[in-house]
Amino acid sequence: MATAEANISGNALQTHEASLSMNPTPEASSPAQQEAQHILEHLLTKLQEPHSKYHTRYGKWIQRHPNLVPFCMDCVRAPVWHALEKGSDYNAIKCIAGDFPWQTRGIYFDAVLLSSDPHAPTRLYIGQSTNLRLRISQHQKFRYRRDNPSLHYHALHKSDDNAYGTLIVLPSASMGNHRLPGMDNEALLLDVMEMWMCLVFRCLQGETVSTWLPEDVGGAGKLGALNVWCPVERWEGSRGEMVDLRGSGDWVVRDWGELKRGQWKERVMKELDLEERRDGKTVAPVAVAVETAPPWLYAVGGAVGGAAAMWLYLGRLRGR
Repeated sequence: MATAEANISGNALQTHEASLSMNPTPEASSPAQQEAQHILEHLLTKLQEPHSKYHTRYGKWIQRHPNLVPFCMDCVRAPVWHALEKGSDYNAIKCIAGDFPWQTRGIYFDAVLLSSDPHAPTRLYIGQSTNLRLRISQHQKFRYRRDNPSLHYHALHKSDDNAYGTLIVLPSASMGNHRLPGMDNEALLLDVMEMWMCLVFRCLQGETVSTWLPEDVGGAGKLGALNVWCPVERWEGSRGEMVDLRGSGDWVVRDWGELKRGQWKERVMKELDLEERRDGKTVAPVAVAVETAPPWLYAVGGAVGGAAAMWLYLGRLRGR
């Protein structure tokens, strides 16, 4: 049976290979690339198992695209492999962070440093977007974080530093789009790619990572995990498996697991107020005195001000 890949024209293939968005995997793959490819193959196998709850959503789509693995590997930015080889500490990950001048589709990360101690573990959050620049700008807005509580934002609120960057960039629509492997359903492709990167960097919670990784791949990572829900389980009608964060070995994860939405928002506002006062960012003493004045003083002030304004107005009328 003909596949979607077999229908790609010669010109489209040449454009595919020459695109700046693609990073063809070299024949001699690094250990990091070999492990990532093994994890991706295992993930795709689990998603299309006949008796799996994921088969209905992912099974036929994966089967239509036998070249999905090499295509996904080529979409990963080259610096990502170098960072993985260096051990994925904060400095290594920060080297692949940067600006988002493009409005494109892909997988991004946020590396969060909760302490200025260089030996403290880096926490990592991985997400997806059809407009990377817009999505990162949302994360950077305090009010958006305040109104959308999450483990990621909880860690960010307590951080000393953080760095956003891109892991995967999908080819542009001008490259044939749906004729490329997996691109006939962009939502499924992004879910699989996000899940894949979460497993590669071990930034899902421990029990979830051990469930999805191949048995011959170690589940322990050098990074703290800030992702909670499995990306492949986020679809209409599914909220994913419930993850109990209160037993985590990471204190920031446990802290978040014990908080409720309203408690978190209240705590954020109190901590922000204390931080501003400590840093000398509070308003001037005169303003503070006015702010703390009793209500009757406002009434007297208003009456005096109103009388003065009326006196000036009547004076102008008499002078005409």
